[in-house]
Amino acid sequence: MDSTLKKCSACQEHKPVTVFGVDRSCKDGLRAYCKPCVYIRSQSKKSKASRKKWVDNGGLERQREYAKTAHAKTVRNARLRASRLLKKQERIIAKVSAAVSAGELAHPTKRKCLGCHECADEYHHHNYRRPFDVTPLCRDCHVSLHTYMRHNGLDVQR
Repeated sequence: MDSTLKKCSACQEHKPVTVFGVDRSCKDGLRAYCKPCVYIRSQSKKSKASRKKWVDNGGLERQREYAKTAHAKTVRNARLRASRLLKKQERIIAKVSAAVSAGELAHPTKRKCLGCHECADEYHHHNYRRPFDVTPLCRDCHVSLHTYMRHNGLDVQR
């Protein structure tokens, strides 16, 4: 089967991946239904009746009221901070990759893991404020280090 085609779970037709919406929770990153099938389902009498019932029962008002609460604002702010932090980390990792490509920093596979003294696979940042202060680690030691840090309330300096 061509990787540019995907089978729609609703109409059972093989269609180009471009007609499927994005869904990061799925393995392939695409929704199970094609966009035309999603549209048809959203326009059905059942979904319209369900939406009307939800609105009539105060769902929309409850949703708007919740959005004004401190908890909702805290959740939104936490998601925003996490998103910004992830972008910052991605930029720093890209800088390290560029330094490795330019020969300014040794490739991690040419160094020994500080945990088990085998061949390292990747770099670990102890402090993202110092982008080139990295430790070479193998994948297993890197995962173990982050698991230890997470379970003990330790965090990488941002």
